[in-house]
Amino acid sequence: MVNIASVGCGLWVIISKRPFSALFEPKLFVDVAFLLFFLSFIGAVVNAVGFYVTQRELRCFMYIFSVSCLVLSLMLLLAGLMGFIFQKQLKLNALDLQILTALRSLYGQPPDQAITVALDMLQEQFRCCGVDELPGGANFTIWRSSKWHMNQPANNRLLVPLSCCVRIGQKYVNSSACQQTDLKNPDPTYIYTQGCYRRFENHIMQVAFVEGILGMLASASLIKPALFCALLARLTQK
Repeated sequence: MVNIASVGCGLWVIISKRPFSALFEPKLFVDVAFLLFFLSFIGAVVNAVGFYVTQRELRCFMYIFSVSCLVLSLMLLLAGLMGFIFQKQLKLNALDLQILTALRSLYGQPPDQAITVALDMLQEQFRCCGVDELPGGANFTIWRSSKWHMNQPANNRLLVPLSCCVRIGQKYVNSSACQQTDLKNPDPTYIYTQGCYRRFENHIMQVAFVEGILGMLASASLIKPALFCALLARLTQK
């Protein structure tokens, strides 16, 4: 069950969280997700093979199974530790400044579509707009200093991207009012009024924590069958 959970977690992070890695360094949480997915999948296959060779009392293959389990256990342990290391690295790498730099300098610029997609996903999924949560709607005014805003025609500049606008289902409440809103007095009925940094940081930290725990549990789950199979092989007559 732990292997299945690890495979599922790894696949979930790879599919739904990987685009966010364009916004910041380090990207270790994506590497951990790949390790969890592949190592846990291999672990599940090895366990199935181990059950078969144990039933058939194939001593040589039982020893191979035990060694394989121990190697996989060590690798999963390292993957779990990497998840916890990522949490500490993230705190030291000024996530808010990295997102702010991406917003101001790279959003909406043709060579950096990955960053544009990531920021739009961030604001839509977390229902937020901008970076900082400061008095006076500072998280909205940040967009006015972005290249995306300044590169627009002077007579029709949008103040925030569409991803800042409140949506019900697939329909925006009032996209035109949202993108031309009074940034100092935003109306929360059609524009997201909270900044993204804290919400996103907490979410990524939780993802890394889950990765770390699953890596540890998956590692521990392979030790018992490895030792049991090695002992059984030793007791099995040639």
